[in-house]
Amino acid sequence: FEHSSYRLAATGAIKDTAMEYEDVAFFIYPFFRNHYAERLQTRYEMPELPDTELAFFEALGKKRGCLGGGGRVNLNKVSQLFIHELRAGVLGRLCLESPEMIEKEVLEVNELARIRAEEAEKRKR
Repeated sequence: FEHSSYRLAATGAIKDTAMEYEDVAFFIYPFFRNHYAERLQTRYEMPELPDTELAFFEALGKKRGCLGGGGRVNLNKVSQLFIHELRAGVLGRLCLESPEMIEKEVLEVNELARIRAEEAEKRKR
């Protein structure tokens, strides 16, 4: 599933050439905001975390000098910074999934397998 792929990419288990840093960083931020807000606030010196991924990475990019032409935040550069800090353990030891997430994804995979099996059976008839 897509979610597993993003989590694997965040850890470096999937080659960087097979992913877009921005996609992975934007995928991970909401989970971190919900589960590791204090760590993000401390590391990135943000008393309040932005509600959206874009707002977070724009704020972080400005703080860290990840700017491109016209002073605009370079989202790829700030996303790389974020992912590399995650991988280096700068944010501490973190888990990218919860038991509830795994349970939900297992149910989704099982349902998808059931649907595909039904479709295959219909084609046989």
